[in-house]
Amino acid sequence: MAEKKNTSTKKNTENKSTKKTTNTKNTTKKTTTKSTTTPKKKNGSANSKVKKVEEIEVLDKTNSFDIIIDDERLKDKESLDFSFIDGKRKKKKAKKEIEILEEVDYKEELKNIDIPKKEKNGSDAFSTSLLIIFSFVFGFLICFIWAKESDYFTVVEKEKEEVVKTEIIVDDNYLFVGDSITARYDLDEYFKGMPVINSGIGGNKTTDILNDMNDRIYRYNPSKVILLIGTNDYSRLSNSDTVKNIGKIIDGIKDNREYADIYVQSIYPVNKEISKSTVGDRNNEDISEMNSDIKKLCKEKSVSYINMYDLLVDDDGNLDDDYTKDGLHLDSDGYEVVTEEIMKILKK
Repeated sequence: MAEKKNTSTKKNTENKSTKKTTNTKNTTKKTTTKSTTTPKKKNGSANSKVKKVEEIEVLDKTNSFDIIIDDERLKDKESLDFSFIDGKRKKKKAKKEIEILEEVDYKEELKNIDIPKKEKNGSDAFSTSLLIIFSFVFGFLICFIWAKESDYFTVVEKEKEEVVKTEIIVDDNYLFVGDSITARYDLDEYFKGMPVINSGIGGNKTTDILNDMNDRIYRYNPSKVILLIGTNDYSRLSNSDTVKNIGKIIDGIKDNREYADIYVQSIYPVNKEISKSTVGDRNNEDISEMNSDIKKLCKEKSVSYINMYDLLVDDDGNLDDDYTKDGLHLDSDGYEVVTEEIMKILKK
């Protein structure tokens, strides 16, 4: 009986060691089972030993059965998911690669790389120079357009002109320009105490004044210009050319003495009944047409027109014989009429 116990105990011991190596979880179960099934009281050494051996055998059979099932499952690899193992391997590999990359000194590596340098040729230099020139020209144009739009140049020119005006104009000068009708006009008698200047010359035509604008007008620096010209152009120039020349005289005064006020008198009427030799080929119909054109010209040039013709003509359309001795030039009474009209202008 003693030999049987030993043999049984030996078997259980071998089975126990096998079970430990095979399944740790089952070993834990066995230990738990053994501790719970072990009786607290000792009824006899032989009976207790036999009971223990029987309990161990039962546990070994159960555990052996579980192990066999586990083995069968382990053989069936197709039913198991090993993807987590591949994931861990990939992470481990990636971690190693990152560690290798972190150890590399990229700055030193870049220094060792031989990058070919682009050599500048002649065309590149030319393109650069062209771009600089274009940028300079473009900037200059922008500044010029800005200055023009903002009236910068106009303001500067106006300031210069104001300085010139201040330097040139000292006193008022009332300049009378024309032919013999003006030359015979005693200005000092009719305009006493006033700054009047007589620049009339007998026989003058529009062309004579145009050819001597400086001595006849500019040098006096007039503040007002009273012009009477055109009667001597008759039969020498066409009416239209006479009017054009009057326009050129106006333009010359504006360009050189812009501050001067310009007054253009109409051509005076004539009276052939008094003296045909003095009047010549002149006739009042042509003179009236010329005066109409002169009036339009003055409006275009923005200068004042003085209609003396209507003040001097009689009911028959001729120069009133109360104002003339020869039918062409005025006498003192005629100059009185002219003076009265011009004085209205000068007193404004």
